[in-house]
Amino acid sequence: MAKKLKNTISLTDVANVIEKLDLYTTRECKHLQVWWENKGAISPIYEILLEQRRKELEINLSAWNEEELKMEFVSPVFQASELNIEGKIKVFYERPLEATLQGYEFAVICDCIVATPTQAGRPQNPYFFLQEFKKAKGDTIDPEAQMLVAMLIAQQKNNNNKPIYGGWFRGENWHFTTLNGNEYCTAPTLFATRKEDLQQIVYMLQYLKTLV
Repeated sequence: MAKKLKNTISLTDVANVIEKLDLYTTRECKHLQVWWENKGAISPIYEILLEQRRKELEINLSAWNEEELKMEFVSPVFQASELNIEGKIKVFYERPLEATLQGYEFAVICDCIVATPTQAGRPQNPYFFLQEFKKAKGDTIDPEAQMLVAMLIAQQKNNNNKPIYGGWFRGENWHFTTLNGNEYCTAPTLFATRKEDLQQIVYMLQYLKTLV
């Protein structure tokens, strides 16, 4: 018996997801604007850490592989954001998500999720996704497409009419997004090798505590 083919959407281009799932794209929406305009505060000890990591990123941007980028830069950025609150909010890495959306089947691995944890320490009610990307030979997955599918799955699972927040990056180029209903919003690019932009990245991650 022939194996039934999976009805899904190619993740080689985020446009495939946007078009097939009837999303509306814009750069102007209130949830993204509030998130973007938020200004936080970084403790002096983390300011030193971030500047060290920023300089290391400048030097090693082309040399680091995906895991090195995660450990040497992404992890310290989340550490400086001081997101974890016991029993309320936690950062998770490499977690699977799957669902059927409008008849299409999806299964993705999320590089990073910010969610409320269960008592057993698993992600529940995810609110933010970060997908990283360091192109490898033969890689055909669009990180934005993978992130957007994760956001759509979270929207369906949470079922609370609240916006979902996301981000994806290629090396130094970071992009933050929001999903509210079928409205998908994207912010201007932030460059993690620029001191002011890196501070903005941390401020936006910090604000997730308020959002959750």
